[in-house]
Amino acid sequence: MSALESTVSLWDPSSGRFDGCALRAAVVARGWTVREFARTACLSRACLYRAIGGRPISDRAAIRVFETLVKRAPILVVRCQHAVARYSGDEATSLA
Repeated sequence: MSALESTVSLWDPSSGRFDGCALRAAVVARGWTVREFARTACLSRACLYRAIGGRPISDRAAIRVFETLVKRAPILVVRCQHAVARYSGDEATSLA
């Protein structure tokens, strides 16, 4: 993991919130649309959009997000407002 990747936290377990920009970038970097990712993660699109919007989601839903992110390696480098999102499976696993 690069220094840039380690400065961005995808998940804040104390608040139950994802960094929405980083989560969307992680999804897109893996070649998914929000709809495809939600289907693969067995989440409603509404739940995924809540997470992308920075609102809290359940721990169970967060675990599904992490499990789905590790299923596919990033194929793109996607820039969001504050970082380059290219999360490895190891990081997603360690945050879950």
